[in-house]
Amino acid sequence: MVSGAAPRDYKILYPQSDPYGQEMSENARIWPIYNEEAADFDANMLAEWRDTIDVLLVFAGLFSAVLTTFVVQTSQNMQPDYNQASAILLLEILKATVSNGSQISIPSSPTDFFSMSRSDEWLNSLWFVSLTLSLITALVTVLVKQWLHQYITIVSDSSPCDRARIRHLRYAGLQTWQVPMIIGLLPVLLHASLALFFAGLAIFLFSLGMKVAWLVSIIGTATYIAYIIALILPLVYPYCPFKVPLTLYTHSLYQFVHDTLIPLIIIIWHFPYAHVFGRHSHFYLCKYRDWRNDFIASYQISPTVKEIERDHVQKCAAKVDAQSIQWLHSSTSNASVHQSVL
Repeated sequence: MVSGAAPRDYKILYPQSDPYGQEMSENARIWPIYNEEAADFDANMLAEWRDTIDVLLVFAGLFSAVLTTFVVQTSQNMQPDYNQASAILLLEILKATVSNGSQISIPSSPTDFFSMSRSDEWLNSLWFVSLTLSLITALVTVLVKQWLHQYITIVSDSSPCDRARIRHLRYAGLQTWQVPMIIGLLPVLLHASLALFFAGLAIFLFSLGMKVAWLVSIIGTATYIAYIIALILPLVYPYCPFKVPLTLYTHSLYQFVHDTLIPLIIIIWHFPYAHVFGRHSHFYLCKYRDWRNDFIASYQISPTVKEIERDHVQKCAAKVDAQSIQWLHSSTSNASVHQSVL
């Protein structure tokens, strides 16, 4: 069902029931119902993804253009300056002439005068990697738009049953090939690209001896510290609004550390020779399994972010109910709503 639309009554839309034993036949009423519900589900899912993709595509394009301008200017510092080499050679010749024609050592190549500074090397390395990540983000974003376009393409001259089968296989393919994860990780590439740009910008400003370099460094560092904290906060406070697709994968990483790494560290701490395989290896493996199960049972966490939020709501249901009714009463001037509340 499309968000905000009234639910359909399929008993009215498809009043004729299927004969016994024909509920899953080619002409069964379940297939048009499936197609309509799937169309609503896909519309909501694709609308959310397209909004994210469009924003990423615009930002990646603008950021790449700005970054290219910086790279073009700074990359010149990685090449020999032949004008400078000519000036140095002329100066050496002039010195030799002044000193009564004493012999001078002339380099075999003008590039012998060139020496790239460490700051230029780091600066251009960071910005080239940043530009690469932003261009990869733009490329994958365009590919995802094409994938989604093919996903919703309707096969002509097909029955409702065939359309339902094709749609479900396509949806299963999206999940199997981790398309939602790819879309969710696209902002991470762009955020990493932006972080590298800030690092390179700080180096660039420091190389110029500008005091504003400290301010840029502090602002950039503080921004990304806040960014990391914002990813973790929804895992600690389920009602925190700072939820992004990356939060889901942060929770998966947290769950892996909680369920696997911490019990492993505990068993290694208590049995420092557990990693040595020998006649006692089976004992250590069984001991690790028991410790892991006990730890997970004692400090159980919800498997998904949505379940964390649901568990929190159940724990404070009475308080939330009272606040909900209070908000309903204060947020509207509808008299019938006030009567219903009272």
